[in-house]
Amino acid sequence: YDTKSGKQLWRWDSGDPRFDFAPGLIFPQIVGGRVYISVNKQIVALELKTGKAVWRDETFSYRKAMGRSSDSKNVYVQNREADIISLRTDLDCIGFKWRVTTPKVSMDRNATLISVVNGVVYKGTKDGWVIAVRESDGVLLWEHAFSDATINTICGDEQGNVWIGSIDGKLFKIK
Repeated sequence: YDTKSGKQLWRWDSGDPRFDFAPGLIFPQIVGGRVYISVNKQIVALELKTGKAVWRDETFSYRKAMGRSSDSKNVYVQNREADIISLRTDLDCIGFKWRVTTPKVSMDRNATLISVVNGVVYKGTKDGWVIAVRESDGVLLWEHAFSDATINTICGDEQGNVWIGSIDGKLFKIK
């Protein structure tokens, strides 16, 4: 939408007739003039100005968890098996940088923002786990259960600490 006139500039429809239980739970990432979204088990790259799809991919049954690398050269997504996947943003087709499998978390459908703090990619799960992956090469650093409830917030502060919040009201700090 145009911010001054309110006129709709473009609209995109996934074209997928399957019902999606949580269409509002997406975390679009805007990088390099494109919008990256995970919807209906696919990743789509759209031109920001026109809304036209540049590419789409359904290889890994993607879920609604997304984030952006600290240098904006990659976007992070999660698949059904809880793998975290790094996708390149400098291509006109799908391009994978790395994919990490999480041995302790075998399946997750948590719609959440994937966060990066101090070169580490963090992803929270619906069952209270946090997964930490080295941003540069996708090495799994650790997986830890912080709660029995969904992890809904992971962020960093000015001192480089990581804060983890869960929907059962717990707050954790990692130095």
